[in-house]
Amino acid sequence: MTLTNTSKMNSNNIRLKGGENYSLSVLFSGENDKIVIPDLQRDYCWGNEDVNLVGPFMDTLLGLDKSQALTMGLIYGYFDELCPNHLQLCDGQQRLTTLFLTLGVLNRLTSGRYKDILMSQYELLDDDNEPYLLYSIRESSLYFISDLVTHYFLQTEDNDLELNSIEDIISCPWFLNSYKTDPTIASMVSAITTIEDKLHDKTLNVLEELGDYISGVKIGKPHID
Repeated sequence: MTLTNTSKMNSNNIRLKGGENYSLSVLFSGENDKIVIPDLQRDYCWGNEDVNLVGPFMDTLLGLDKSQALTMGLIYGYFDELCPNHLQLCDGQQRLTTLFLTLGVLNRLTSGRYKDILMSQYELLDDDNEPYLLYSIRESSLYFISDLVTHYFLQTEDNDLELNSIEDIISCPWFLNSYKTDPTIASMVSAITTIEDKLHDKTLNVLEELGDYISGVKIGKPHID
């Protein structure tokens, strides 16, 4: 993805500059680096049944020639002095969120292959489990994405291993009542349902090829520009 109007040094000593291309494995990296969906942004909506953009998006990703580089367009954001390591995203929210959710599902299906793109080890072991994507639209969406990554995508607790599909999270003690009325959360759950449906019959090789392709975790492999 091409990043515009920003520059910083992340914890991996890679300076992010406007107009440059970066893979998701670079954007979602660093001990305290985050991409923030601020409260001025609209809700995540690609998973909504009346919109249904996640299904065609997944079909496109699965059908692409993985030997060719993939361009996903611009994302636009800025850094402020109060949170110098947090990219405040202004444009690209729907695409980036859908890709993050896809990598979360792929992490479950590949036994943790993409865990380091979802949350840093520092956050997981020593801090408060903030993932690389923070949904600050409202308090409930902010807490939910943390719970989703911790318990569903990473399965950090024994009880998490009993979650076989996204529908199972509704009965979990961490699924708060406020989550049930949040439109962003409803859209995310619907999006994950679609992603899981698209990937459920794929072989491990296909899943790893797709995940490596869209994340750019392997040097020299095509990734999202």
